[in-house]
Amino acid sequence: MAQILKYVIGKDYRPLTPLEAKTSSSNQIDYGNNPNWIQGRQYEDSLRQVFIELTYDDGTPYDLTGTNLIFEGILPDGEHRIIDNSHTVFYDDPTSGKVRFDLPAPAFAVAGQYKQAFFRVTKGYKNLATLEFKFEVLADWVISGLQPRDYLSPLEEFYEEIKNAQTKDLNDLKKLVDDKIAEITNLMTTLNQTSSAVLSDLTTVKASLEALKDKIEQEGLFTKSEAEAFKSQVVSEIEEIIKSFNDSLSSLGSDNSFSKNIELQKLTPESQKNFASFVKSIEHSEEILNLAVITDAHVEPGEWYSRNGLAHVKLFGEASKQAKVDAVISLGDNIDGSYGLMDSLVYRTSKAREILKREQRLYIETLSGSKGNSTPLFILKGNHDTGALKSNDSTPQTSLYSEEVDALYSTNGAYGEVRNGSSSYFYKDFNDKKIRLICLNSEDNSDEVSDDKWVENDINHHKIGKAQLEWLVSKALVLPSDYKVLFMWHTPIDGAFGTNTGLINSDNLKTIIRNFKNGSSQNIAGDDFSINLDFTSQGAREIIGIINGHLHKDSVDTDTIPGVTMIELANAACFWDFWNSTNADKNRKYGTDTETSFNILSINTKTKNVGIKRFGAGISSNFSY
Repeated sequence: MAQILKYVIGKDYRPLTPLEAKTSSSNQIDYGNNPNWIQGRQYEDSLRQVFIELTYDDGTPYDLTGTNLIFEGILPDGEHRIIDNSHTVFYDDPTSGKVRFDLPAPAFAVAGQYKQAFFRVTKGYKNLATLEFKFEVLADWVISGLQPRDYLSPLEEFYEEIKNAQTKDLNDLKKLVDDKIAEITNLMTTLNQTSSAVLSDLTTVKASLEALKDKIEQEGLFTKSEAEAFKSQVVSEIEEIIKSFNDSLSSLGSDNSFSKNIELQKLTPESQKNFASFVKSIEHSEEILNLAVITDAHVEPGEWYSRNGLAHVKLFGEASKQAKVDAVISLGDNIDGSYGLMDSLVYRTSKAREILKREQRLYIETLSGSKGNSTPLFILKGNHDTGALKSNDSTPQTSLYSEEVDALYSTNGAYGEVRNGSSSYFYKDFNDKKIRLICLNSEDNSDEVSDDKWVENDINHHKIGKAQLEWLVSKALVLPSDYKVLFMWHTPIDGAFGTNTGLINSDNLKTIIRNFKNGSSQNIAGDDFSINLDFTSQGAREIIGIINGHLHKDSVDTDTIPGVTMIELANAACFWDFWNSTNADKNRKYGTDTETSFNILSINTKTKNVGIKRFGAGISSNFSY
């Protein structure tokens, strides 16, 4: 017994029908031109199969690879809900957009028409909801007895596992609870971006499970009466979670609205005043280019090292939006990459890549959602962003390939920038201001592996590679005579700011920039390349400056490349209570606006001055070019 539901994403008409909305004539929900419907009989169990077909409006199938399909519905009694992701069967290639869903018995507990029924497709931290479909349950006057109730499939599976575990020894039950705690912990991390209320409720459920774990470890018996009491408690808590979860999901939009809700009330009154003054201080004119810049946010869900990372990113994005900047740039070390390092090597091996990708997507989506839709966003790579933090345990199984991170960060020219194919380095022209922004990749490491270890480990191996240098000389630094250049990348040139970073090809990069500035010529060479520089026909050009991160401090260098100002920006992440008292930065503290630090660079092409407006730790400054 199967029925087919077909959806065309971006084309189907979606009428405005809130949960309670009904037409005056039929007393039923108005489904507009949606032809999809399902009919079943009370008490059917997994025999009613629904085939869902998802396509785009041009006829191409919606790729379901890596997605999770959830059926969500409100029963005809208007009181009970079904949230089920346990009965999905991908019966064809997921790229075909086709999937089967076997409806469970609780979905047919009440005769009548569902108040609302639809499918939700989730992937990572994004979701897509189909149109509502008409779902009717025909009455069965012969058989009765199935009581309507809320049905949450993960919880139902857990109850079944507890029941089966009662016949096994305590070790099996302990493993069951440990696994469920881990599952809820992961869910908490995900839902933290959707609803803080949901997170609070899940924390309560997790606490109940941990109490059960403690009892098992003390060799206490989990009796039938205790199991029933435990079940009743969890059911009550889950009912609240379902309501909060549905409320929060219904508020999500395609513009990442969950990330737009900056909780500025968490700032102290003084910090709120500072934030408002910071935004108000940004000037706009035909001569000024405003660029919002953040570096070294070191976001990590575990927050054992740098707490409140996502809050800092959201606040930065909100400042960028309110100040109406021309572009937003993240200078690298966007995530810390250390989550899982403090656990066993086995855990890091099995979970690290999944966690690192989730961290990256979380960072990108949070910043994208808070900065506003139209503002260009460019994310550069730092030495923490692949998660290859230790040479003795960072492998392709425990950290990300450079190409994976490049693919996450690359926009492929979506904002009019020019890249070397799909490279993470690029240049972007702001034609009205006659400014070219050139962003390089200072972690231009290969994905070569030897003995299951990275040959070039990102944490301590910084490099501007051959292809990048050739592109810089032949493409990025060939520009109209009245254009000025601003450089940005993560790890500074070796020797700049009094620090030896070990950036490979530092001398070659300095030579390129110096010859470009002076309009001169010279040859440079590396282990595998030789490049002839000749900027004589182009002539001397103006360089606004070079902006870097990585060193976690504010600093200025005008000596390393004579005539070129290099700026090192302080880190957005706060480590105030992680380091010991000797190393702690006494000027930064959680609970104040000094727990973060970010900037808006205002480049005035008329006065040839760059104002660095600072929110958080540090002070505003400026320099001329």
